[in-house]
Amino acid sequence: MLLHMYKVPEALFITVTVITVLFALAKTNSGKTGRIIMLSGIGLGLTLALLRAVTHEFPAVFFPDRKAVPDTQINLILWYIAMGILIPLHVLIAVFSREKGSKAGKLAVSVLSGLLSADLLAYKAWSVIWSPRDFEMGDNGILSDVFLLRLAGWLIGLILLAVYVRFLYKCCMRLSEDRVLWNDTEGNRQCSGHWVLRLTAALMTFFLFFLLYGMVLQQWTVKTRPGWIPELLPSLNAETFLKFTVRNNASAGGPLFPGWKWYMAGNHARGGYLENGVLMLLLCAVMAMIPPAVLFLRSLRLRDIWRNAAQKRRLRSDNRHNRRWSAIVLVSLVCVMLCLTVVYEICNRPPPVPEGETYSIIYTDENGAEHEISATDVKDYDASRIEVRIPVNQVDDYNLHAFEMNRSGSPNKAPRVRWIVIRKPNSAAYGVGLDACDVCGSAGYYQRGDTVVCKRCDVVMNTNTIGLAGGCNPIPLAFRVEGGCVVIAMEDLMAGEKEFK
Repeated sequence: MLLHMYKVPEALFITVTVITVLFALAKTNSGKTGRIIMLSGIGLGLTLALLRAVTHEFPAVFFPDRKAVPDTQINLILWYIAMGILIPLHVLIAVFSREKGSKAGKLAVSVLSGLLSADLLAYKAWSVIWSPRDFEMGDNGILSDVFLLRLAGWLIGLILLAVYVRFLYKCCMRLSEDRVLWNDTEGNRQCSGHWVLRLTAALMTFFLFFLLYGMVLQQWTVKTRPGWIPELLPSLNAETFLKFTVRNNASAGGPLFPGWKWYMAGNHARGGYLENGVLMLLLCAVMAMIPPAVLFLRSLRLRDIWRNAAQKRRLRSDNRHNRRWSAIVLVSLVCVMLCLTVVYEICNRPPPVPEGETYSIIYTDENGAEHEISATDVKDYDASRIEVRIPVNQVDDYNLHAFEMNRSGSPNKAPRVRWIVIRKPNSAAYGVGLDACDVCGSAGYYQRGDTVVCKRCDVVMNTNTIGLAGGCNPIPLAFRVEGGCVVIAMEDLMAGEKEFK
């Protein structure tokens, strides 16, 4: 549940924030026409996102000559389109998005904003739209608690963003439409609220261009840059730029603000832009707070002259609503940041690794005499005469027990094999299997409370099915109980080594 609660804001927060501010600016600049243009852009973006989700799910239908949808190539194209839109959009916002600006310039701002909205939604929204398709994992159906909890987390993430977008838009529109806010305490007009939207939109378009350029630079570092694409900022050192925009600052020169390092510690494996994703989201959140903050401050006192008590109550009521809307935006932003830091840390905390327990390796010679040998000696004997024995009293406590064997004697060289043993609840039977499965590979399993959980997909195993093939269950391992021991043939363990290469 928590995993999908933070994935939705992580994917869509910057996108919906930029679109909301540009929507308010287009509505302020061009009225109903701007609103229609933005709605058309959003509709086009959602259509493209849905089409992209379908092509990703069924690549053989749309890309018969490829094994998978070329996501990286699609992303690069969308980044280049967005960067081409952002440059003129940033200039037009600065020049024309004022109260007395040219109508043609304002209309151009609306058109470019609609195109940028379509591009951003096509880039990010498809993965969120198709997320429920990936909820059903292992043998869990759509009515299982696993699926329903993940669906609940996904919905909570969407609801949180919907509340945030709704009230951010209300704050932006109130700033531009409520002229009373820009009066002095004696009711004299000082200015208009257009400057707030212009400032926020200009900062966000520059920020988005900055971020997309960093993402393109990252691609250039891992593959040959096409010759027809110029370096947009040749005077800027690419390595320094990447450290700020897309790489892990905790390992590339220190944290950029206090408390950053604790979050980044242990998360180096995420790779690329996602390593610094929260930093970019935080910068976007700071810019998104400009309209609510200005609205809150302008609503602290009455800014018009009233002729009777009813008008005074109306002014006070409007100010209360303004402050409440601003507070809701702030609370929503705090919840989003908590999802992307605290919830992320909880979900990505490394699962406990079961300690490899002791066992005996017994070789039976031609005369029937038994000899205990070490794992490194196995190669010197006939494997068909070797067994691994685990005392029953060592594994009869209904807990998960993990074992490991490395015949090479070196931790960095194969062959190496891991297996697990657990006594099934309310039974004298045991579940024995490799610490791997056909679905998630060699990720392995760990015990959480009274349950066994896959480290990779977080699916909870039905303990009674451990030792049976199928789904995310451990790959079965043949065994027998004999002489007070769980006995496993060495040949079976050696055959399982391929799962861990």
